[in-house]
Amino acid sequence: MATAPVPAPAEASPRIGALGRIFGALFSPKETFSDIAQHPTWLAPVVLLTLISLSITLLFNQRVGWERFMEKQFAQSPRTAEMTAEQKQQAIARAVPIARGIGYVSGTIGQLIFSLILAGIFLGAFNLMAGAGLRFKTSLGVTTHSLMPGVVSGVLGVIILMVKDPDDIDLQNLVASNPGALLGTDFPAAVRVFAGALDIFVFWILFLLATSFTWLMGLMGYARSGLRTHWHVFNAVRDYSSDAFTPALGFACWVISAIVLVFLLLVSFIFWLAHLGTQGHEQEAAMLHAATRPALEPEPAVGD
Repeated sequence: MATAPVPAPAEASPRIGALGRIFGALFSPKETFSDIAQHPTWLAPVVLLTLISLSITLLFNQRVGWERFMEKQFAQSPRTAEMTAEQKQQAIARAVPIARGIGYVSGTIGQLIFSLILAGIFLGAFNLMAGAGLRFKTSLGVTTHSLMPGVVSGVLGVIILMVKDPDDIDLQNLVASNPGALLGTDFPAAVRVFAGALDIFVFWILFLLATSFTWLMGLMGYARSGLRTHWHVFNAVRDYSSDAFTPALGFACWVISAIVLVFLLLVSFIFWLAHLGTQGHEQEAAMLHAATRPALEPEPAVGD
């Protein structure tokens, strides 16, 4: 008696390598994030972002220098107008080591800390609001690869630091990828901050975060789990109570739209906070100067 041939098992799709995931996150996000969801990794993008951040810090320190940066900030700040030239030099001499140390520390661990915080927020949002059962490693892998447009921005920043005149380099808007680069200092600070937040690379990252986590929800089996639950309740163990009904499609769309809107608002708020750190150097320099400025000698009392 002839036996039926056993069908060959389907070949699993090959995994995408670390370098392929970095380029795939930019140019073929659907396939890349699908692979990341099944086999999450996060080390390569964090290392790449850290290296680029440190490269920008080193190049800025060599070609521009924190002394020149502080001199420009002090010259533009109205709070330093009353200081003498000697007082400004003393304040700059004290502020430069602090700024240099902050630059190296943030360039070394800043990307990792930011990725951990962002992944934790997404983990809590999806697990609490949607019951997705998302793991932190998966959330971190998707988050770090969604930040890959920052690599493009960083590479452009490195090129600008290498070829541009040091006197024309603006660290607050290095790549000039937002309308804020076209506004002068005579515009109100609130307008410049808002225009600076409309950054091309920030919107690119937001798009990747929104779409990648949407695909991740489907790949995690959330939709299939919901279908199985619906079949079990309405077929295997039918509920005959008055509350056993399927919500209308329109109602479900409104609920999902509200969840997505809240999610995007939270993400926008996070990046707005992060962007304030790059746009608020003028205020930080003024505060740093106020903290390091030597106390003025008291005026002698005038007799009656």
